[in-house]
Amino acid sequence: MADHDEENPRELEIKLLLPDGYGDTFPDLDAFRGLVPAERHQITTYFDTADRRLLKEGMALRLRQGGARTLQTLKTASDGSTFGRGEWEAPVEGKVPDLALLRGTPAEPLLPDGTALRPVFETRVRRLRCDLSPADDVRIEAVLDLGEIRAGKRREPIREMEMELQQGSPIALYRLASEVLLAVPGALLSTESKAARGWQIAARAPRRRAEKAGEVVLRPEMTVAEAVRAIIGSCLRQLMANEPLARTGTADGSRMEGVHQMRVAIRRLRAALRLFGPLLEPHATARFEDELRRLGQVLGAARDWDVFCEETLPEAGKEEGTAEWVALLRPAAEECRVEAHAAMLEELRRPALGALVLGLAGWAEDPAVLGGVAVGKPLAKVAPGLLEGVARKVRRRGRKIRHRSMEELHSLRKALKRLRYGLEFLSGLCPEKALRRYLQGCKKLQEDLGGLNDAVTAIAMAEKLVARRGTELAPAMAGLAQWAEARREAAVARLPEDWKAFRDLPLPLVD
Repeated sequence: MADHDEENPRELEIKLLLPDGYGDTFPDLDAFRGLVPAERHQITTYFDTADRRLLKEGMALRLRQGGARTLQTLKTASDGSTFGRGEWEAPVEGKVPDLALLRGTPAEPLLPDGTALRPVFETRVRRLRCDLSPADDVRIEAVLDLGEIRAGKRREPIREMEMELQQGSPIALYRLASEVLLAVPGALLSTESKAARGWQIAARAPRRRAEKAGEVVLRPEMTVAEAVRAIIGSCLRQLMANEPLARTGTADGSRMEGVHQMRVAIRRLRAALRLFGPLLEPHATARFEDELRRLGQVLGAARDWDVFCEETLPEAGKEEGTAEWVALLRPAAEECRVEAHAAMLEELRRPALGALVLGLAGWAEDPAVLGGVAVGKPLAKVAPGLLEGVARKVRRRGRKIRHRSMEELHSLRKALKRLRYGLEFLSGLCPEKALRRYLQGCKKLQEDLGGLNDAVTAIAMAEKLVARRGTELAPAMAGLAQWAEARREAAVARLPEDWKAFRDLPLPLVD
C-alpha cells in the first residue's frame, strides 16, 4: 500500500485488462528485465450479509488463501481520487471473516458482533508477482492474474495486470502504467475491481449503474495544486467508473447513461482546466484540452443520436399531424446511431483514453510541472479572481441578449456551464445561501439556453438524415423543424427575463 497510516490505510493501484491470448509474461520493458516472478495459486472468497450491506456502501470483504496462510482484506470505495481506495488487511484463522479485525474500520457499524456473513462469489487465479524499483526510493508491486471469477455456475475470465505502489511518489506508478499500456497492444486501463465484476455475474447481481459526479471537498487552506489534484481526481474517477457501462452496456439502454456520464466528466475536466488555466503550465494544459475535446466529440456524437432517437423523435411524434412524418426519420436515425456507437466503441478499445487518464493523473500529482509558483498559493486567495474571470466572460457574452445570434447564444451556454462547474468545484469556499441563489438562477438560464440548443441540434440532425437518405425525408424534416421551432421560440421568449434575473445576482465570491 502506498500509505501506511494505521488509521487511514490507503491502496494506490492501477489495473490493466489484458487482451485475449495474452501470455503469462510481463511486458518486455526495462523495468521488468532480469526479474524472476514468484508464482502462487490463490483462491479468494468474497463475503457479504444477506441484505448486501457492504455492497450498498461500496465495500468488499474477502478472504484470500495462498500458500499456508489466509489474509482478510476490507476495501472501501474510491477515496475521491482516480485509483485510491481504503484498505485494511490482516492474517486470519479459519474460513470465515473475523469481525473483530474490522473494529475501527468503516465496516464496523455495518457488521456488529454476531452478524452473519455468507460467501457470494470467488476468484481463482494463478498469480505471477515481482517487485520493481524504478528509482532508489520507489517500490512497486506488479502482478499478473490469470484465472476466473466463479459465482454459482457462472464463470468469467480474469486476465489482468495490477501495479500497486508500495513506497515512493505516485508519479512513478503512473509512468510505469503508461509504459505498460502502450507496450501491450489491446490492453485497457480499468478502475473496475474484481469484486465489482464478481457482483455482476453473481446470482441476483445488480446491473452496472452509471455514476454521477462525486462531491469535491476543498478547504480554504489548500494550495492550488492540492485543489487541482482533488478536482482532476474526482473527474477522472467519474470518467473511468462509467467506461465499463459505455463499453459493455446495451446500445438502447444502460449504455446511454454511461456515455452521458463520461461526457459530463469530460466537460467537468475541461471546465477545471479553464478555471485554473491562468495558473497552470500552458503547453500541457493545451494538449490535455485538445485530447479531451476530441474524445468528447466522439462520445458526443453517440450521445446526440441517443437523445435524438430516445427523446426528440418520441416527443415530436406526439404533435398532432406530425407523428407519421416524424416516424419516417427513425430508420435512418437508428442507422446513424449504430454507426456513432461503433465509432465510440472503437475509440474506447484504443489506448488513448487510458493514456489521457494516466497523463492527467500524473500531471496533477507533480506541482513542479503543474504550474509555476502560483500553484503553491492558498486556494482561498486566488479562487475569487478565478471565478470572477469566468463570470466576466458570461456577462460579456450575454450583453444585448435579445440581439444575439444562435452561435453567440451557444457560446454563452458553454461559458455559463463552465461557470456553474467552477462554482460547484469551489462550493465549500462560498457563502451557502448566496451560492444556492446563484446556482438556481444559473440553472434556469441554462434550461432556456439548453432548449435553444436542443431545437437547433434536432433540426441539424434531421438535415443530416435527409442528406443521407434523400429528399423523400424532406417532409418529415419539415414536421420536426416546426416542432423544434415552436420550442425555440418559447425559450427565446423566456430568455431576456431570466437573463436579467441572473445578471443582477451577486457572484458568491469566496469568504
